[in-house]
Order: sequence, then structure tokens, then C-alpha cells
Amino acid sequence: MSYPAWFNETVDDLINQMLDDVDPAYDKREGGFVYDVLWPIANQRSLSREELKNAIDMAFVANSEGDQLDQAIADRSPLRRYLEEYAYGYVTVYGNPGTPLNQGTRFMSINYSDSPSIEFELRSDVTIGDSGEIDVLVHALEPGEIGNIPPGTIEIASPLVGVSAVTNKNHFDGGRDRESDTDFKNRYFKWRSEKGSSGNRADYVRWALEVTGVGGVAVFPTWNGRNTVKVVLVDSDFSPADDIIIQAARDYIDPTYGQGDGKAPVGAIVTIESATPIPIRISVKASADDLNSVKSQIKESLKGYLKEVNNKYWAQTKIPTDYKISYLKLGSLMVDAAGVDQVTDLRVNNSTDDIVIPAGSVAQLEEVVFDE
Repeated sequence: MSYPAWFNETVDDLINQMLDDVDPAYDKREGGFVYDVLWPIANQRSLSREELKNAIDMAFVANSEGDQLDQAIADRSPLRRYLEEYAYGYVTVYGNPGTPLNQGTRFMSINYSDSPSIEFELRSDVTIGDSGEIDVLVHALEPGEIGNIPPGTIEIASPLVGVSAVTNKNHFDGGRDRESDTDFKNRYFKWRSEKGSSGNRADYVRWALEVTGVGGVAVFPTWNGRNTVKVVLVDSDFSPADDIIIQAARDYIDPTYGQGDGKAPVGAIVTIESATPIPIRISVKASADDLNSVKSQIKESLKGYLKEVNNKYWAQTKIPTDYKISYLKLGSLMVDAAGVDQVTDLRVNNSTDDIVIPAGSVAQLEEVVFDE
């Protein structure tokens, strides 16, 4: 954005302008009475211009940050920033029948060398039944993706009389980090760039992005014959959208197939699905002075790259196409990790080629196996 030339005038520019208007009969030298009186005025004018410039910047989505970005987008669209959410899941508790588990009982994820531990809490009083086991719903005490732990990674925080073992048979879900400024802007610009008109492809993209939790959309027209539309969704973390998001999108866009009860026009038969996850499995031989200390850094770099590629595809594509995960990029991220001396025998999904992610799918890092 360009600004008037006077926006860039310095304090010296301002005071010189004011001194030019002072009668030459007066002493205008620095340190003199006239100069010392005018300098604070020039300084305040300079500060006011800088504040005005910042205020103008904050009125534009591209330049806004934080709360100002939230307000700028809220003024222009129905979109709102996705806030952090807490993970939840079921823990199977084994023990003596009749053993009570009180509300507030704590469980914790097993703390491996490359993953921080997080606590979970029981929200209601329960009792172990005659079978000697019970499934209890627990919620993370800390918001974010950190709570989405894999199966078999939970234990009780402190020993309880009558409880012999605990485990989580399934993956925990629901944890979400607060949407970053960059991701929020990308979602807004994607929504803004689509020009809707009487149920065209752009309309479906806009409608889907207006549903809470949706981070990206791929639309497949006439995928199953005339008047059929498939809408494929990812969440704000560019992972496959969960059942709650899918149902919300269905209720908003086409709650009763073809009847026009939602945003979709009469006659349009809309199928709404979650993106298909494509697992990325990496095996590598790496050497480092302390490989265990850099494993976490490597995994986070790989996750960051996959999210960047997924973001670029799901935030910008209009016509769904295949996209690729670069084999060489994955290798370079490992080599660039601090402390890594050498990386060899890198295989991605048991291959040394780029991984093709089909249209409507999303890449997810499943495992990284290090061969020392």
C-alpha cells in the first residue's frame, strides 16, 4: 500500500518546516529557545502520523494482526477465528468391581523422549462394574493438538486402590490449536476470492468455509451424474474433518438431498465427505552426536512441511487436482536439523520417489522410524 509523501516525514523534516515559518530575526539554532519550543511539537506530530499509519494498516486484512485481524475479517465476512479446543477420549480402566472413580481423577499421557506429557481429567463419578473394567470419558487439561494422543499412551497420574491398569484403546481427538493469523488470513482470502453465482462451484466453497471448523474445501461437480456435487472438507489444522464438522456442513448446505432446504439450490444432490488421509511413513538412517535429542525437532519440521503443503493445496486450489510431497524436501529438512551429521537410506512410504496425494486427500505424518 502507498501512503502520502508527508507520512514519511521525519522529526527533523517537521521541525525544519516549522522553523522556516519563524521570522529570521529570531535565533532558530538548535538549543535555542525557539528550537526547544518547537521540537516537542514536531516530535508529537511525527508520533501521531505513525499511529495514524498503523491504524490505517490495521483496517486492512493483509496488514492486521491479532484482535485487529479478528475485527477486520468480522467486518467483511461471516468468518471467525478458530479458537483452541481441548482433546478428549475414552480410557479403559481395569480393577476390582465396585471400585469408585471420582470426578477429577487424573490421567496422563506417557512421556516419551520426543513428546511432552499432558494430563487428562475425569468429569463425572463412575464405578467399575462386575466385568472388572469400564470405559470413561476424559478431557485434556491443556488445549491444543498436544492432547490428540495415539492409542496405548496413557496411564493413571497417581496409584488408586482397586485399579490395576489403564489404557486408551483409540486415538484421542478434538484438540486444536488457536488458528494462526496466517491461516486465518488464507481462509478469508480463499472465501473472498470465490465469486458465487446461483450455486456454482465458488458458492459451494464459500458456503463450506462459513461452517465452523472448516479449513479447506475441494468441490467435485457432477461426480456421480447430473446435479450431483461432492464437497470434501479438512479442518483448520488441515486434517480430515471430523463427524461434527461434516454434519454441520451438511445441515448448512443441503440437509435434505435436493430439496433446497439449505444453501444449495433445489435439485442439487450434495454429498459432503471428509478428506481421505494419506499416511506418510518415513524410515531413515541418521547419525548425530545425540540423535534422541533431535528426533523431536526432525518430526516437528516434517509435520510443519506437510502442513505447509496441505495448506497451500486446500487454501488455494479451485479445481481439485493431485499434489505431491517432495522426497528431496523431506530429506533436506532432516539434514538441516541441528546436530544431524548424516542422513542415508531415506524411504518415504517404502519409496524414494515423490508421494502423490490424490485430489480430495490430505497427507498426514504417521511415523518416523530412525535406524541408528
